[in-house]
Amino acid sequence: MDLNILSKRVVIAAFTVLFIGCNNDDEISQMRLTEENSNDIFAKQGETKPFNAANPYDVAGELHNQILELYFEQEYLPENIEDVDEEIHALILEKTGVSDSLYLDLSVIEDILAVPYSSFLEIVDNPALSSYGQSGFIDFVDSLLLVKSAPYEDLYDFITQYESDVLLDTLLSTNEKRIFLTTTSIIRYSIYFEKRRKDKDWESSVGNIAAAMSGAYEDSISAVTLALVAGLSKDIVTVP
Repeated sequence: MDLNILSKRVVIAAFTVLFIGCNNDDEISQMRLTEENSNDIFAKQGETKPFNAANPYDVAGELHNQILELYFEQEYLPENIEDVDEEIHALILEKTGVSDSLYLDLSVIEDILAVPYSSFLEIVDNPALSSYGQSGFIDFVDSLLLVKSAPYEDLYDFITQYESDVLLDTLLSTNEKRIFLTTTSIIRYSIYFEKRRKDKDWESSVGNIAAAMSGAYEDSISAVTLALVAGLSKDIVTVP
């Protein structure tokens, strides 16, 4: 099938096939949307687009922004984090058909929102990652936070350069690369969504990054779910 002629509706449907038909992120990464069609959903002509064909886990970021678009289109008004969690699960189930392994311990999100950067460091400090990988990712995030106000095209170049470095790094394991690249895909798309919106309904932050990475240890769906619930709950959860 020639994906270059797919409409937006079919592109969304492709997510359903992708996540139903695959058992793990290695298989998911083999089923790609084309750069042209996926970017038509997210960008106006002349803008720097969020898609990065070199990242085999870019589909995580694509789905992240698809769900955000749907969430804001319906003008949902949650009263608490449980409402956000329920709605995000419903949207992901609707678009992917995936219901397993999605139900979260919401205390994890609450902890991240209470102390975002400390939680980020704790999440990175995981035996799945080498000390070398941990150090490199922390440096990347710290640098990104310092330049976050820059134009999106500069941030895009910064993020994709890190992704290129990860892909070429022979000292990182395959699993480390999966975790880092899943997280950076969500970061790249999340910042794009924030830069495109004129209001502050969505704001990418270190809390989103921490949540995305926490889920990425499991799989792409968990990374997307955690990042969305954290980001959409930041103004709801009362920090002690």
